[in-house]
Amino acid sequence: MTLMKNIFFLSAISCLVLLLTAFPAQGQKNKKPAISLATISATVVDDERKPISNASIFVKEGASLIKTDAEGNFTAKATMDDQILIEAPGFQSILLPISEASKSTEIELTRLPFFMRESDGIHVPFGEFKKYRIPVAVTALNSEELMEFDTRQNVYDVLNGRVPGLFGSLNIRGGGDALVVVDGIPRPANTLNLMEVDQITVLRDLTSQMLYGAKAGQGVVLVTTKRGRSYKRTMNITAETGFQSAISYPEFLSSANYMELYNEARINDGEAPVYSQAQIANTRASTNPVLYPDQQYYTSDFLADNPRFQSVLVEGAGGNNVAQYYVNIGWNRVNGFLKYRDNEAQHSDRLNLRGNVDYQLNNWINLSLDGIAQLSFDKGPRYSGSDFWNLAATRLPNLSPLLIPINLLKDPGLINNATSVNGDFVLGGSTEFPNNPYGELQLNGFSNAIQRVAQINSGLSMDLKKITSGLTAKAGISFDLTNLYSTVQPDQYAVYQPVLVPGATGLDSLMFTKVGADLNRNDQDITSVDFSRRIGLFATLDYNRNFADRHDVSATLLGYRYQLSLNNVLQPQKDLHFGFRTNYMLDQKYIVELTTVLAGSPAFSKENRFALSPAIGLAWVLSREDFLVNNQTINFFKLRANFGVSKTDLNVPVSYLFQDLYNESGSYVYNNGTANNAIQLFAPGNPNLDWIKNREISIGFESMLFSNKIWLEAQYFNNKQSDLIVRRSNFYPDYYGGLIPYENYEAYGRNGIDLGLSLGDKSGGFEYQLGVNIAYSEPKALKVNEPTYADAYRQREGQPTDARFGWVAEGLFKDQADIEGHATQTFGAIQPGDIKYKDLNNDGIVDENDQQVIGNSGDRVNLGIHLNLKIKNLELFVLGTGQMGAERLLNSSYFWVFGDRKYSQRVLDRWTPSNVNGASYPRLSATENANNFRTSTFWQIKDDWFKIANMQLTFSPNVKSQTFKDLRVYLRGSNLFFFSKQKEVQQLNVTSSPQAKSIALGVNASF
Repeated sequence: MTLMKNIFFLSAISCLVLLLTAFPAQGQKNKKPAISLATISATVVDDERKPISNASIFVKEGASLIKTDAEGNFTAKATMDDQILIEAPGFQSILLPISEASKSTEIELTRLPFFMRESDGIHVPFGEFKKYRIPVAVTALNSEELMEFDTRQNVYDVLNGRVPGLFGSLNIRGGGDALVVVDGIPRPANTLNLMEVDQITVLRDLTSQMLYGAKAGQGVVLVTTKRGRSYKRTMNITAETGFQSAISYPEFLSSANYMELYNEARINDGEAPVYSQAQIANTRASTNPVLYPDQQYYTSDFLADNPRFQSVLVEGAGGNNVAQYYVNIGWNRVNGFLKYRDNEAQHSDRLNLRGNVDYQLNNWINLSLDGIAQLSFDKGPRYSGSDFWNLAATRLPNLSPLLIPINLLKDPGLINNATSVNGDFVLGGSTEFPNNPYGELQLNGFSNAIQRVAQINSGLSMDLKKITSGLTAKAGISFDLTNLYSTVQPDQYAVYQPVLVPGATGLDSLMFTKVGADLNRNDQDITSVDFSRRIGLFATLDYNRNFADRHDVSATLLGYRYQLSLNNVLQPQKDLHFGFRTNYMLDQKYIVELTTVLAGSPAFSKENRFALSPAIGLAWVLSREDFLVNNQTINFFKLRANFGVSKTDLNVPVSYLFQDLYNESGSYVYNNGTANNAIQLFAPGNPNLDWIKNREISIGFESMLFSNKIWLEAQYFNNKQSDLIVRRSNFYPDYYGGLIPYENYEAYGRNGIDLGLSLGDKSGGFEYQLGVNIAYSEPKALKVNEPTYADAYRQREGQPTDARFGWVAEGLFKDQADIEGHATQTFGAIQPGDIKYKDLNNDGIVDENDQQVIGNSGDRVNLGIHLNLKIKNLELFVLGTGQMGAERLLNSSYFWVFGDRKYSQRVLDRWTPSNVNGASYPRLSATENANNFRTSTFWQIKDDWFKIANMQLTFSPNVKSQTFKDLRVYLRGSNLFFFSKQKEVQQLNVTSSPQAKSIALGVNASF
């Protein structure tokens, strides 16, 4: 704990202390004699000597920003030792000494080719390329552009619906969650604020992912944080507040209705009712709420109507040619839906502190140093067992009263020792059910989960042009330490169990037994201690050179080492690999990229410990060819194709599977009874176990059409993952028992299409942009460890990977004649009102052999649509997301109601003799009912939906002030609209906090 505390505070203060190193050059300047001011009056023009309007002029190391007028003119004042930075979209920026700029009347900017502009730089693994020369499917999102109209700060939220080929936020092409890399090291991004981020890059093709080694087999999401820029000073503040509103809560039956239907369920099963009509009538009439309780939990006694959230984020950046800095401070609070301990709101607080510094040690060595500290507090109730949401979803409404009037306790000993609620009540409960939901929230103490994250990144870059022009080297080391623990105040509470007094009536008929004890503690315990430690090392040798204005060569040689150590996990996760990537572009038309990785893994024997993975990417920029170079319709068109085979140890079940594995189980006596042994073999090793192979082919294009108004890209991909590691339990004879080795056997495939479309234009004060992203992916099981079934429809091989096998329901049995005329079902005694299943093999029996594919759990199509409309100073942004092609199985206790489970509203349309034809729910049963509650089409629904995930209205007033460079006020709503035939189910959370809508009001100011 002491080590963690020291590292955390070191990271925190380094965020501020390191900034002092950004100003040595300035300090030296201050020692010089005062230098006179110079006035620059000039016109910014392009290479055709046409004026460039609205160009940005940064002076005084970026502290002052000036814009050129419609004729490209500007006037600025600065000291003669200063420099001036000039930027304009589509042009190469230029940095000029004031002494030179003051002598010029015209300053010319060089126009950059399409997709070769500064804003077109895309971060790729261990490098950066312009979008023009990237031969793979890559999508880059720049945070500053996003935050102009979408101010959500969660990194994963802003990915959803914006990237072709992305299912949700991290699942690339349906292959599973991608590897998230932040500043070169695999680490989670959920604690980052978007304001800290410079760019998010989604690498969709295998060729682009491979330099992150064996753990990158499911794609990579690359997050790069901001850094300071020379002579461009910025400062931004964003503050917002808002509230959430629950979309829906579960609906359960009242006590009287529950008791009536439970009696009905027992009668259906041939059992006697347990609740008398008098009990039911008294409960319905609320005759005595203590003796006949009717408790509901989704009420204002426990839940907040509109929990609030707030955040404040501040960033600053700047620097000169010697040092650049970036600093960010953020605070975020989100209140939950639960009230606890004197009705305090459950809440989470997070504090982020970041300092990134780059320093030029000399004319060929640069140093970077980052310090990051994050501190999170999640404060809420302490639970003795299940949390509130589980209690509310499972505790029967007639189980016991939550609160009992204290005046009903006649025993002075109970009254004097009771902890009361508001002086008027004590808690109800029993020996069997001592957990009272009110007591769990209000009288059971509290829990404060604390997470501290400390990160330090350091890097060194060297310009080796003395050896040869274009040669550079980089090295970096990162160290992360995450510590999580909880402080709890373990108070206790007693409950009082009502007991009927024989022969008494009314309120006198009750006496009470105290269960448990009341305890109020002023001290706290530390529990749930956990930690993780990450160490990352890399070194690259880079070569970038242009020959004869025709041959562009970029090459990277990489060495990489990563290790993640987790608490209570003996074997750390390790990654060691060496990589080589070369990108060659000829005449800005033809692009070839070759990538090779040699990866090592401790999961395999020495003979198989290292594996080579090759990939190639090709691209052809057709719009540079003579037959398209002046085409007015096709402004840019690039064909691309990729092929790669990656070896991965991702999802290897256990470490050291190549060795015989033993455990302590059983014993035998040996050596004449003087010793015993409790070690036995539980998994024989397989020294021939090899890497999992991931092969991918992709072909696509990207284009800009109709005077750069339409962007269109499409990609076909075919992925095959083979030699997956499994135990072939269906291959070896039974006498092997559990002693079956792991083998490379199974294979799965995916193929599909990514599609991205964006169109936009502006005229006068009106601008619009419409974007559509579509991902289609179809997975298939190519080779599966399974028995050979007599009926082909039972085979998993050839079916979708996420196929759901079950029975085909044909409705409910109407009567006994319907049962007798149907194939015999083997899942227990069948009655009218039970589910009827199809006899697929027509053998007259419905059993395990009558299962087939009835649906799939994953969606096939994922859709994202975003719309921007801007009229002068007002901008509207709408983001919609949706999915199609999945089926959801309704198999939770809210839908599968049997035995003594709590009854939901779903059972009201049950089968009864008077509701034979219209019933949508089987007959009620007080037993488990093995026939009705099994995977079948009866419990399956289409999981298609579309929702408006985010809407934001932004107003940017024309602030003529020396204080503000820009000012925006926004109103944002999330999850406001949901469209689906099944939205009551899809928007319902039963045993967790509810899905919510939110409204936020905020302001962003730039200085």
